[in-house]
Amino acid sequence: MNDTRAFDRQGILMIAGCVLALGLVGGLVLWVQARTPQLDPVTLQAVGKPVTGEVAVLLDVTDPLSPTALTAVTQWLHGLELGLVPNERLTLWVLGTGADGVLQRAFARCYPGRVTDRLFHNPEASTAQCDSLFSRPLREAVISAAAAPHFPRSPILEAVREISSQPEFGEGRRRQIVLISDLFENTPALDFYHSVPSCRAFEHSPHGRDLRADLRGVTADVLYLPRGPGADELDPRLVQFWRGYLGFCGAGPVRLRRI
Repeated sequence: MNDTRAFDRQGILMIAGCVLALGLVGGLVLWVQARTPQLDPVTLQAVGKPVTGEVAVLLDVTDPLSPTALTAVTQWLHGLELGLVPNERLTLWVLGTGADGVLQRAFARCYPGRVTDRLFHNPEASTAQCDSLFSRPLREAVISAAAAPHFPRSPILEAVREISSQPEFGEGRRRQIVLISDLFENTPALDFYHSVPSCRAFEHSPHGRDLRADLRGVTADVLYLPRGPGADELDPRLVQFWRGYLGFCGAGPVRLRRI
């Protein structure tokens, strides 16, 4: 009789333990779901949360990109992506495509992140989602821009100013601008193929006042994209001008390299 009662008590304790364990697992699942942000299906921004940063990439395709250059650009952007944090927005601006060559927004999405912990998430599913919704569309936007018809003028300074004036590129968060170009401004007013002005002279000119962008608090990466024979070496005059211009606009630090 006592053995039967002891057996019953053990059974009750086992059932209670299972119920408690199931409750804890269910609570943990709900807690993880509550901490996993829901993403806007278009922008990938976490619903109800502010954007954590802005990265504006200006890709100048006013001259065709060689296959080697296209590969270099996509590889560099992949490296840039690895440094993004979740809910940071990357916008790809393309200059020089179409009949009029105007600046176009080719991609704008928040980085969803790649979860790596196996305790509460599935890293493979997280990586697949990030590739599908962010990495692959960004790469396809670059490839599409490189394949589009090109425009003979290169209003790079105007494009930088226009990007800086966009509402989403405002103050109050980490901001970065990336310029990928051969850096040769080519418009009726300014033709760097003919002569690269000193930045000091440009600053005090009417063009300098009109084309000054507001890049205060913005970090800047300038990636020189060589085009044509003899263009491998970056002209020191271009280095001095673009470092000076971006500093004149308030950007800092300014990092310049050949891609």
